[in-house]
Amino acid sequence: MAVERFSELVGKKITLTGVMDMDIGSIYVSPGGNDTFGGGKISPVKTITKALSLVTSTRKKIHVEAGEYAEVAGLTWPTVSGVMLIGEGNRFETVISALTGDQVLEMAPGAQSGTWEATMQNIHLDHDTSGQDGLLLTHTSVGKKMNVYLGNVGMDGDSSDFSILVVHGGSGNAVRIYWNGDNGTVEGAIDLDSEDGGDRFHVTNVKFAANIDVGAANTTQTIRLFNCQILHQGFSGGGASGVVVLGGCWSETGGTYAKADDTDVTANSSLTGPTTFP
Repeated sequence: MAVERFSELVGKKITLTGVMDMDIGSIYVSPGGNDTFGGGKISPVKTITKALSLVTSTRKKIHVEAGEYAEVAGLTWPTVSGVMLIGEGNRFETVISALTGDQVLEMAPGAQSGTWEATMQNIHLDHDTSGQDGLLLTHTSVGKKMNVYLGNVGMDGDSSDFSILVVHGGSGNAVRIYWNGDNGTVEGAIDLDSEDGGDRFHVTNVKFAANIDVGAANTTQTIRLFNCQILHQGFSGGGASGVVVLGGCWSETGGTYAKADDTDVTANSSLTGPTTFP
């Protein structure tokens, strides 16, 4: 009898180990992983590409072990709302690049029945390849709000390319980017392509090394930058209805730094909305 019970317990332990590895709701990625694995905690996949392909409506939290991930081609984010890509180290320790493609990562949700959301945390996108952008947000045909949350996210790239490029879906379809950069530098330009009054670009602790283009439309979108570094006179586009709020921001030109003021916003843009300095 004792032998039989011992055998049963051993079997249960083996079963529990398998359950633990599943970690329902999560997918794990490691430089030492294998894309033939299932993406469990002790059987991680090797590439971000594979991890994104494993996302379902109930399994959409991706944990990425610190390391460099040079993907074969540009990444396509899942259309499922609520996907999270989380680096287990800081943004300098989890670096994602793409050997080919017009951008490192594209988020294109397609038609949605409700607000669509995506989160990236502790990730560094490397788009140093000439002509390659970092993050492309394709909002056409979504029909709902698109909310993108970036926490401790930095981006390397050429100033002639875009670190963030928005392709807007038109009025009635707001694109909202909420970004806490933890003093990370963003080397490429930003193109917000704003076409809706509900658009938002709210950023804290990011160093912008290139221009921020609001877009050609005159909308009531809001841009709020707090504790950020921007280029001197580094805004372009926009219209008189646009609202820009700068708090504790500095502008840079030729290695010289000064407190950001109205001219940094209005000199090269049509934005005349209130600019305040809390």
